[in-house]
Amino acid sequence: MQEKVRGIILSHFPIGEYDKRVVILTDKKGKISAFAKNARRQKSPLTAKTNPLILGEFDIYFGNKSNSINDIKLIDDFSYFSSNLKAANLAFYFIEFMDYYTNEMSDELDMLKLLYVSLTEITKNKLPLNLIRYIFIFKALVILGEYPNMDEFINNKDKDPSFYLDPNNNTITTSKSALTIPVRTSTLKMLDYLINTDIKNLYAIDVKPRTLNNFCDIINVYFNKNHYNNFNSLKYLD
Repeated sequence: MQEKVRGIILSHFPIGEYDKRVVILTDKKGKISAFAKNARRQKSPLTAKTNPLILGEFDIYFGNKSNSINDIKLIDDFSYFSSNLKAANLAFYFIEFMDYYTNEMSDELDMLKLLYVSLTEITKNKLPLNLIRYIFIFKALVILGEYPNMDEFINNKDKDPSFYLDPNNNTITTSKSALTIPVRTSTLKMLDYLINTDIKNLYAIDVKPRTLNNFCDIINVYFNKNHYNNFNSLKYLD
């Protein structure tokens, strides 16, 4: 079956002498793998269009055992990353993250939107890269339904008590212990915004320095405690 899908290339691998296997996060099919015949030949029209971070419209034949790319209409090659090493390191972290957390032939449209919006935000060069990184991680966890429970904050925010992250129990709590981490009220309001806002408005946010540091710290602790994070890209990102 022949079909056109839009997506972003997450990775590619050499196959044989001239071909590639390309992994794409798509709008209609989730994460897919497809073969690009002759994509490693110097004069092939697919050579420059089958690299990671390519955003395009892919004309793909979906077969019973494998998929094949017939043509690619380039939408954006994110050339910004070729001249900015720090930004490129974060971009490759994002696509490695998506490759791990998304599934083949499933509904991953929100994850694709998150990836595109986050990559685009990096190229604007307005927000600190660590803020973009941890907003991306937190919103991905929200999409996956695996973020800290916020009920205690929602039920008590008008009373303004002290709040803490309890990473072992995956919750925001008013109960302090040796294992909990203080969370600023401004940080909790930020988390509440990120949970409920549309992905397209995710980075329309003004964050004070102390809130930024607190936000990055708690998301880092929570993610390291509860999720796989041994990505190759972290060697260069950190």
